[in-house]
Amino acid sequence: MKQWLRYATALMLCLCMLLPTANLLALAAQPTQVTNLPTLYITLDGGAPIGTISKTTQLPATFSMRAEGFEDITDAPITIKGRGNSTWQLPKKPYQIKFSVKTDLLGMGASKKWILLANYWDKTLMRNAVTYELANKMNNIFSVEFHHVDVYMNGQYQGNYLLCEKIEFGGQRIDEDTAAGAVLMELEQQYRHAADGCDACVITDDGVHVLIKEPEQDENYTVEQMEATKSATLSRLNTIEQAIADGYDSYSQVIDVPSFIDWYIQNELAKNYDAAFVTSSYCYLDSLGVLHMGPVWDVDVCFGNQDVTYPDTNDNGLNYYNYRSDKGAWYLGLFQDETFVKMLKARWAEIKRLGYLDQMVNRIDSLAVELCDSQFMETQRWPDAMMVTHVRDQGKGTGGTPYFTYDEEVEYFKDWLIRRIDWLDSQWNDGYHPWQLYSPVETLTGEDIAPANVTVSNGQWSWKYIRYPSPINRRVATSQEFFQYDIESGKYIISAKYKHTVSNATDGMLMKLYGIAEDGERYLLYTTAATHVSYATAPKDADGFATLSIGFNTAKYPYMEHFYAQIEAYNGTMAIKEVTLHQNTVSFLRGDVNQDGAITAADALLVLQSVVSKVQLNEQQKQAACCSKDNEVNAADALLILQFVVGKIKVFPADA
Repeated sequence: MKQWLRYATALMLCLCMLLPTANLLALAAQPTQVTNLPTLYITLDGGAPIGTISKTTQLPATFSMRAEGFEDITDAPITIKGRGNSTWQLPKKPYQIKFSVKTDLLGMGASKKWILLANYWDKTLMRNAVTYELANKMNNIFSVEFHHVDVYMNGQYQGNYLLCEKIEFGGQRIDEDTAAGAVLMELEQQYRHAADGCDACVITDDGVHVLIKEPEQDENYTVEQMEATKSATLSRLNTIEQAIADGYDSYSQVIDVPSFIDWYIQNELAKNYDAAFVTSSYCYLDSLGVLHMGPVWDVDVCFGNQDVTYPDTNDNGLNYYNYRSDKGAWYLGLFQDETFVKMLKARWAEIKRLGYLDQMVNRIDSLAVELCDSQFMETQRWPDAMMVTHVRDQGKGTGGTPYFTYDEEVEYFKDWLIRRIDWLDSQWNDGYHPWQLYSPVETLTGEDIAPANVTVSNGQWSWKYIRYPSPINRRVATSQEFFQYDIESGKYIISAKYKHTVSNATDGMLMKLYGIAEDGERYLLYTTAATHVSYATAPKDADGFATLSIGFNTAKYPYMEHFYAQIEAYNGTMAIKEVTLHQNTVSFLRGDVNQDGAITAADALLVLQSVVSKVQLNEQQKQAACCSKDNEVNAADALLILQFVVGKIKVFPADA
């Protein structure tokens, strides 16, 4: 984000502190819209206190809503109960409300059941929102619609909530019907039901633990009917698992492949630990028996906000589906199929081209402004929430730095997301590095950099898998800090040719870039990872070796005197053929897009043609065309080139 926009956002966030505190208590006789967000008023019948709400009992209440642009709702009868697992134990509770008749809330379609997500662990209050927005843009089937709202209960302000559609069958939501044979399921680990068992669960041949959400056993759906549904569902899922093993021609007939790809991208982008079929992983069999993944759900402790995704950086994903053999088993199979991998990469390129990812990043800034007044009231109501550290605690060695102000948390989230998109692009975009602009400087063999305490044969590292490894004993690092004195001023790429040699182990490789400052201190500047899944997505040479790369510009680190790279292997066996240092040696004149030695109107025309997709620029042309400071080729660059040609400007902004 440009520096001026950072300052502007911070200023607008600071203005929130001017909001009066009187709004924490509502005038029950005259409910009003308190901030720019819709305001919901829930009053428990008979004066029952808020603390009597439980997850097991539906308490009667009345519901009112004030929202500009929408018809008011006054004293509508509802029932309310608690929801969530770990989140139900928090001070700020999540809820489900149910109307007696189908009711349209804020234009999201008429339905009886609605969810109020508390987002207590997400200090930005927006991780779920920006993910659901992305899903709604990507999906042509049901994705969760939502609105941020202020919620009062029994006249007391309860905080900023996300009012969401419930994941369920129905014409306004997932347009399927259990009467026609459709089954809604949640994939989660068996241990989550260890205490009381699970009468609606099945376990597939591949070890996937499935909770059937609909149909739901009640007075209208007998035990015998549920047993029949479980048997039919298990049989169908086992057939699908076999089809996945048989390849694309088989599994494409029984699963909705686009939904599997979209759901994976949304969760991988969020680095969602739970999406490894741990919990909150939804899918459904339609009336024809085809399996659909999604919708995405519950990502408030994702995007760098959860310390169990070790290490909690934005560049070591594509890994959680391998966390244990019974987690995400369907994706383990799909990633072995070349067609699925190609379709995944093509879809990633498409959503980038459509601008969805840029819009997601920019939405963080605009949403921070929209939530300004409500967020300030939220902090007054739940002051301890901003002080939480255990979700993301650097002191554990597994999480990112916790911050204690809203604007710092928003900035952390945005920076994490930008870096995550860039890293995923490096994994899924085969043309991520402009290799034609670089020339090899030095190449080291795998044996040249092998750790002293491993067995090496023809470049292969043999490393014993430890069943319960710690972050210390599960890794082995290269024995030298390679390329330290070969990296001078300029742009570089460090690439390693590697191959996984044990397909059933959760092994991997990290490549790290370090800087040595003037005072001799060493700093980790960049990390990238190769795991089983990323290896499956990568192009390979004739011997099965893929390439893992780090690209960097030393000018971005003016306080570093030297740079070096290091490789770490962990949890398995892998082979490293060679590591190569490449330097950008191509020089070009900025603005000379057609590379004819002069900056003319023809260059401006070429830029415009590329903007409307009439022509495609190569990497060198793209660099020459970026005459503004936004690092994107667009019409602004063409205008600058024209202004340069007629002498209106003497230098391009990027050259200043």
